[in-house]
Amino acid sequence: MARAFSRRAFLSFAICLVLAGCGSGDGPTEPAAKTSKLDGEWRGKLDNATLYLRLTENAAGTFVVGNGNLSVVPTFLDLRVASSSYTHPDLSMVLSSPGYEPLNFTGQRVSDDVIKGKVNGSGYRDASVTLTREE
Repeated sequence: MARAFSRRAFLSFAICLVLAGCGSGDGPTEPAAKTSKLDGEWRGKLDNATLYLRLTENAAGTFVVGNGNLSVVPTFLDLRVASSSYTHPDLSMVLSSPGYEPLNFTGQRVSDDVIKGKVNGSGYRDASVTLTREE
C-alpha cells in the first residue's frame, strides 16, 4: 500500500513538472525592463544597406530626436528623425531625407542595447532590421 502511494505521488510530481514546463516560449514575452535611455549611436543591417542613427531620448522618455544615415554603396543618404514616439518598449520613428520618401521604422527595444524592428517606405516593405547600440 505504501509502495503504491509512493508511485502515485512520484507520478503526480513528474506530471506537474512536465506541465509546468509546457508553453514556455509559446506566447509573448515580457519586454526588458527599462534601465537606460535610448541615447547613443545605433547601427544595423537593412537588406544590403547599413542604417546608422544617433538618438537622444527626451527627458520624459516619450520620443527621440536625432540624425544618421543610410548607406547603400554607392549612395549615402543623410537622415533625420522627423517625428517619433516612444513608450517602452515600443519605438516608432519617421526618418526623412531630402528628395526621398520617408522611412517608417516601428520596433521594440528587446534589451538596453538592441532594438528589433521593421522599415517601410522609400523602397522598403516590412524589411527587418536589428539596431545595436555601439560602444
